[in-house]
Parts: sequence; structure tokens; C-alpha cells
Amino acid sequence: MHRQAFGRQRKPELVRSANRMLVALLIVVSLLAAGVVSLVFDVAVSRTAGLIGLGIALAVLLVFWTIVPRLGRTRERTTNLRRHATVVARKTEGT
Repeated sequence: MHRQAFGRQRKPELVRSANRMLVALLIVVSLLAAGVVSLVFDVAVSRTAGLIGLGIALAVLLVFWTIVPRLGRTRERTTNLRRHATVVARKTEGT
């Protein structure tokens, strides 16, 4: 895709589509990992343990896909506000 779009001023479109493909791939790999956890517990322990393992794996994935990114954005906003406050304080001290 990069070679086809190179020099055609299509970088934003290329980045957007690459991001979508990466997110789709990560979702598939996440679900595959949850399935593997379920299979291992199912074979090694019991079907009930496999289903419990699947539920826990899916819950962990849900947390990592929803809550963790929000926490990162909140932390980034807090850091940006502190930086802005520091810059404003320094400017007002100098006047």
C-alpha cells in the first residue's frame, strides 16, 4: 500500500487504512488468545474450567480494549494541564 500511495499525496488515507487493519488484526489475535486459553483449560482440566478461563480471558481483553486506553487519555490530559499551568505560571512570574 505504501509503494502504491507514495508520491500521490495520500498519506492520511494510507495511515487511516493501515490503522484500521492493525486494529482488526489485534482484535482477531486477542480473540484467538482467549480461545487458546479456553482450549488449554478444557483439555488439561475440564470443560467447566475451559469456559471459566474463556470468560476471564474475555473480561481481561475487554478491560485492556476499553478501560486502559481511557486511563491513558485521562493521564495525558492531566499531564498537559500541568504543563500548561507551569508555562502560564512562568510567564506571569516574568512580567
